[in-house]
Amino acid sequence: MQRVLFMTVGTGVGSNQQGRISSLAHGLLSCILHFRPDKVIFFGSDQSYSTVDVVKKLYFETMKKEFSHYEFIIIQQIDSFDECFRLISSSLTRFPNTEIIIDYTSGTKTMTVSAAICSVLFHKKLSLISGKRGEHGLIISGTEHIIEQNLYSAYDKILIAKLHDSFNHYQFSTAQNCLDEIIIFDDDIRETYTALINAYRLWDKFHHESAFLELKNISKEYAENKLFLSKLLSDSRDKKVSKEYFLIADLLNNTERRVEEEKYDDATARLYRCAELIAQFRLKTSYLLDTSNIDTERLLELGLQPIVISQYEEYKTRSRVIKIGLHASYDLLCDLKDSLGFLFRKDKELKNLLSYRNDSILAHGIKPVNKDFVDKLYRKIIVFAEEAGKEQEELTKLRKLAKFPKLE
Repeated sequence: MQRVLFMTVGTGVGSNQQGRISSLAHGLLSCILHFRPDKVIFFGSDQSYSTVDVVKKLYFETMKKEFSHYEFIIIQQIDSFDECFRLISSSLTRFPNTEIIIDYTSGTKTMTVSAAICSVLFHKKLSLISGKRGEHGLIISGTEHIIEQNLYSAYDKILIAKLHDSFNHYQFSTAQNCLDEIIIFDDDIRETYTALINAYRLWDKFHHESAFLELKNISKEYAENKLFLSKLLSDSRDKKVSKEYFLIADLLNNTERRVEEEKYDDATARLYRCAELIAQFRLKTSYLLDTSNIDTERLLELGLQPIVISQYEEYKTRSRVIKIGLHASYDLLCDLKDSLGFLFRKDKELKNLLSYRNDSILAHGIKPVNKDFVDKLYRKIIVFAEEAGKEQEELTKLRKLAKFPKLE
């Protein structure tokens, strides 16, 4: 791999111009000889040319050949951070797939700070020439030694904090982008974070099986979440809690996450689906009825009169199956004299809230939804979910098992 050395260049300090430039040039040459780059990029003012000229002279005396593999980029405003940073950072992008080392020994404070910041942001090694110092703090020729710094590890720590914060706010794509930039992680840690981000990104989109497979790759941790998903995905008929009730708990948690993000229209859509799922759950578990294909023979078995059953004929689809939605599902529960159906029929506020939802921009209208509306609908749905699951595992317990973790 090609190696390029970036060097900020000043003119030294002290009244003896020849002595300060000579001392500085010796230091720069020792760095060049140490790293043996394929190319050197100098950054400095027009006055810094004199320092580079001395470097070239010393290089020829030492190596017995011309020093020609270099480029000088002039900085017009050596105390302007914007210009220094722009010139150094734009030059870094010219050398993809190249090992770049930045030496920030000399130059104005603004130049060296710009170089150091570039090393952090672009994950480049940083070099400093040190040694015994004589008059005016100049390094004594022959005592030079190179100190290599990896400041980008500090930036990695910032990225790790950003990764955790993004994950905790359900911004999983941003979290993955942060992970991709972090250098200090070994393969095992990186694989764990990758599985973690993928698992909860998938779960947040209701891809439960794929999420569970990702979580299984993470040993020991997140046992409660794994237990929840394993039970939700179980096909066992003798399990104590139905899949629908797990989905109700999951939808409620998903709603809370959308509220945290201030995505109130998304939260409302989930609450509406939750209200519908609660009715479907009750019809399935208590009456063996499927709202996507209502069996009229089963309705007769349950004691409904033909005149009542005929009301549901209007919901027949083109494929000649009876498929009912939210309101019709609760109407059917009422016809079956179910307490949940009567609770829905009496709750005028809930009906008004659901009607308002129909006018929201993610349903059939153009009205926005605010937090106050979501809070009211959320409290109503919780009551119905708890009523529907009286004989199931406690709702709060299920929701605790399904709660997304927070990274510290």
